Amino acid sequence: MSRRIRSTTILCLVAGILGNIYANWEILDLPTDRGFGAIWAIDEQNIFVSGHQGLWKTFDGIEWVMDTGYQTSCIYFVDDTLGFLGGYYITTDGGKTWQKGDTINGGVGSISFPKDESLIGYGTGYDDVRKTTDGCWHWQILPPLPEVYPDAEEETNPYRISFPSNPDTGYVTAQCTEWIPIGGGEYDYFPRQSYFKTTDGGETWDTVLKDLPHIASISFPETDQVGYVFGDSLAHKTTDGGKTWKVAYFTHDSIWGHSHFLNNRVGFVTGKVVSSTLSLYYPY
Repeated sequence: MSRRIRSTTILCLVAGILGNIYANWEILDLPTDRGFGAIWAIDEQNIFVSGHQGLWKTFDGIEWVMDTGYQTSCIYFVDDTLGFLGGYYITTDGGKTWQKGDTINGGVGSISFPKDESLIGYGTGYDDVRKTTDGCWHWQILPPLPEVYPDAEEETNPYRISFPSNPDTGYVTAQCTEWIPIGGGEYDYFPRQSYFKTTDGGETWDTVLKDLPHIASISFPETDQVGYVFGDSLAHKTTDGGKTWKVAYFTHDSIWGHSHFLNNRVGFVTGKVVSSTLSLYYPY
């Protein structure tokens, strides 16, 4: 079988085998393999993928159609009817139609509503974390994330956010760029990824992971205890709310993008892989 790099959507099925965790991936047959930027699955039949051409969607898991004009790095559904594209467009019928909503200054890179919430949610701007109490119509800026490198000048840009089960406990990833003066008014800069957790609704944050090369997405599908972090060719998994993390090893070269898990066993992720099948191995 020939090997080629392709941009694709992948279905993840996780199964425990002999004390180890394996995840088998199946490449879905999409009408295009170009430029996937975001993904969301209401279930295994209703799936949305954004690319530079527009918003691809399927309502049966087989046939795909595209809405042109909807290009976004953020797809988020509160439930099976209410969803958002980048803080700009709203659907109330499960993504069949979209209408323009109130825009957020600069848009959002990520949105998260806790379970059973349709009004209280969180989002990330370019350099801040935001909270809404009226379903994305209005936003307030939360206190800044803590410094990771206090001995250097630092620029923090929040990226992905997740509040899985209640409005108090959540996670956010960010690029933390360390700027170090080298003389003559010039600086060296070192962009690295960090991962933060709050237990008081974003009023304060704790650093739980840092110095990672790249974080593309996070997903806490059921509770704030079991979660996944994807980036480049690595994935991390926690089962204790971010206190400890296991690194996943892939059987083939891969570069991961956006992910969304329906539960702790079934999920989706976009990315580039060099294979038609691959597996994911978490050693104990």
